[in-house]
Amino acid sequence: MRILLWLLPTCLALTACNVALSDHPMLAGEPRSPLKLRDGLWSLEDADCRFKAERPRRHWPKCATWVVIDDGKVVGGKDLPPGDLPVELVIADGPPPILEYPFTGESDNKQKYKGYAYLVLEPADADAGGSVSDLRAWFVACGVVKQSNSLGPNIQHFPGLNEDCYLQSLAALRAAAAAGPQGTDEKARWRWIRAGAN
Repeated sequence: MRILLWLLPTCLALTACNVALSDHPMLAGEPRSPLKLRDGLWSLEDADCRFKAERPRRHWPKCATWVVIDDGKVVGGKDLPPGDLPVELVIADGPPPILEYPFTGESDNKQKYKGYAYLVLEPADADAGGSVSDLRAWFVACGVVKQSNSLGPNIQHFPGLNEDCYLQSLAALRAAAAAGPQGTDEKARWRWIRAGAN
């Protein structure tokens, strides 16, 4: 699933995503992971978007996907409106470690709403202090994708997720996270590029 985290509401509006959701933070009471995303500029690895990451960010191609992390918060990102920042990232301890990502959207009747999506983090490395600079991540899925002749996905929901892919319990979130990527979703690789935002 090569969608930007902040484009998640659009994806949901098109009913094209197999993503587990909640309408409230589910990880608030969970033990925090010792993992910390290293402060600075991060980039999504994309085989269809090759560029020299050592160049200043202003020289990166439009296809490049990036975020800036500072003290556990997203403080910048490609096409991310400044008014939506900062975004606090809550990482609950695993296995597997789960990142809770808040998002805002708009319903069919133009009502604003807030929700939460969840990503599994699979760090490739971590220093002695738990700082990570290379990881793979994927959205916690709503269920198993089955063959379908319709335009939308045919999802066999995991236990504890309703027809709208909303989680009914923390146990359901943990179980869905442990199931791994589903359907055409893949583990996306994010790499720390350097300190600073440029």
